[in-house]
Amino acid sequence: DLFDRLGLPRSRFEMINLKDHLFTGGESEDEMFERARDILRAAFIRVNLLGSLRQGTTEIGKNVVILGGSEFGVSAALNLSMQGFRVRLVHRCDLLGGPGMPDSIRRRPLQAIHDTSISHVEEATIASISGHVGDFKISLVEKDKRRQWRADVVCLTDENVLPLAIEEDASGLRKLYRYNFAFFHTPQIGLYRVLPRTLKRVNAFEAGAALAAQVATATAEAFLKDHELSPRVDPELCRGCGRCADICPFDAIKMVAGPDGIFTAEVLRHNCVGCGGCVGRCPVTAMDIPYFSNQLLEQLVVKTLSGER
Repeated sequence: DLFDRLGLPRSRFEMINLKDHLFTGGESEDEMFERARDILRAAFIRVNLLGSLRQGTTEIGKNVVILGGSEFGVSAALNLSMQGFRVRLVHRCDLLGGPGMPDSIRRRPLQAIHDTSISHVEEATIASISGHVGDFKISLVEKDKRRQWRADVVCLTDENVLPLAIEEDASGLRKLYRYNFAFFHTPQIGLYRVLPRTLKRVNAFEAGAALAAQVATATAEAFLKDHELSPRVDPELCRGCGRCADICPFDAIKMVAGPDGIFTAEVLRHNCVGCGGCVGRCPVTAMDIPYFSNQLLEQLVVKTLSGER
């Protein structure tokens, strides 16, 4: 593109939209000029502090766990198997500490599938799902034994296991939900779920095929680009209080112990949506977001209040 052809650094350019900010009606020409001056001043400050956005990659394998052996789950398992995935299908799921397995699921007959790429688990009680795409960990109880499975992708295909995903209506998260046309996504890339309204639009077999296509698309190149606006942690400032991890609803921050036993926050950029909640929560400003850095905000406030032109 133009930047590459001319050898221009992308991080040194800032776009501002004066038209939408100024022509709102009800202001005099002098007032519009004054507001335009403020907008331009802020843009110049940002340009002086901009840096290149970081890009990374995450390797993804082909191990998929499907929780729910409904017609939808079976269809997804078959379609994923045909595309070369190794699938573990749990036919009947319960949640640890939950209200109990619904009778409709408990009485549901197991569908016989003869496919070497699909391993079957008749029943399991799921305790939790943690981790991120390419490295999910599922804690569960199967046949009175505690187990932990690893998976690259997890699919929730029975309605009673949907609480394992982040609630769609959780306060402040609705606008962050990554929807596609079939409503399979959650804020965590690689953790998919089906909602009742999905099956009102297509039949279960078609929905399973669509879910399999979504999973295959996400893993087609075996790499995903990490979120470019994920916070950065200054290990020299971080004191390991864990407030950032506590506030993050996306399971995008973990506390890692160093060789001296002191914990430091680490951002799992695969789960991060770049909302900045952890940055505002940090009491020692050890976290910062590219393009919206603490230094940038300080300069904007100082130079705006000083009237610098």
